[in-house]
Amino acid sequence: MASFNNLNRQAFESNPIQEFRRVAGGLPDGPRKYKKIGSAGKREACCGIFSSSEFVTEKMLDSKTVYSGEEGVTIRELLDNNIRSIEHVVPKGTYEDNLDSWLGVSKSNGASINPLNFLPSHRTINSKRNQIVFDFDGDTVVSEALAEVDRMSRRFTGVDAQGQWVMPLMSRGDIARCVMYMELMYELKYVNEAEMRKLQEWMKEDAPSAYETAFGLWIRQTQPFGMNIQNPFVSNPELATDELFKKLLNSYLGKEEIVDPVIVIDSVVVDLAGREIITLRNTTMNTVDLGGWELRLATQTRNAPSQPRIDVYRIAGGLSGGVRGNLVIIRQNNFGQTTITLSDEDDKIVSEFQYSNAGIGVPSRL
Repeated sequence: MASFNNLNRQAFESNPIQEFRRVAGGLPDGPRKYKKIGSAGKREACCGIFSSSEFVTEKMLDSKTVYSGEEGVTIRELLDNNIRSIEHVVPKGTYEDNLDSWLGVSKSNGASINPLNFLPSHRTINSKRNQIVFDFDGDTVVSEALAEVDRMSRRFTGVDAQGQWVMPLMSRGDIARCVMYMELMYELKYVNEAEMRKLQEWMKEDAPSAYETAFGLWIRQTQPFGMNIQNPFVSNPELATDELFKKLLNSYLGKEEIVDPVIVIDSVVVDLAGREIITLRNTTMNTVDLGGWELRLATQTRNAPSQPRIDVYRIAGGLSGGVRGNLVIIRQNNFGQTTITLSDEDDKIVSEFQYSNAGIGVPSRL
């Protein structure tokens, strides 16, 4: 059986979106648009997996379909009743024309028939959803969609009061992984930053289903339309964790990641003996080795305001996660405005603190 590409963490740390797209297999080419693919080709691209005993399992067949309501229609029921359809999770009509001019016809064709944007759906529900946008506000369904299963009317999800399509709890993760894959690969601007963060929450809450994993491996092995691709959010679900998703999203949006300081200068107190007690706080839960770190104290006095007094102190030892540690500095004539700079072993400034010392007690912070 085929296997997924693995995520290279070192490459991911260097360029998250580039590594995501490498793992995904890049942008596939396509021979023609979806509407020009014959019925047999469409069925094979989405439903060929169901004729493969190598990939079909009872658990997969019992997975809920994409827009199931509270009654939960399964893939097995779609197959038994011959009512399955191919749902473009991100409607192809929202991107085909734009991608033609931006990526070229071949890549646009590939997006139109990309099976990683397909999920099996009841054909009636697929038609009813059409191109209705998804609800991201947690609204409730005010108008359920009805469709026949086993010659009985069954309730599916539907629209909220604003006419937006409500994602069922049981398949939010499946939908989110499709949408995020298409967004990050094709830069569709189908969802904004806030909506992408909501999709992340849904991916965390709803792990990849048995169907998603089996379908992903089936694509890797059979390569429908000649596409050797995968959805990294399925093959590497850790990408939905807060740490990795933040890096990936910032990389995609072109944002410089803001890294919280590891060690900060928390406070400064002058004791009765005139010693400066500098408190460092470890903001992480891990022990940080302070070997090679430095404290630089620059004090401007009234007598020589243009020539600050500079004192440098080397630090040794470590600071446990989540705790504070005190450094006692003994200096003569330490009155005046002082700027303390904490630098790590690479001479990178980690934290700064300014205060004015007029005598014994707690100096006033600037």
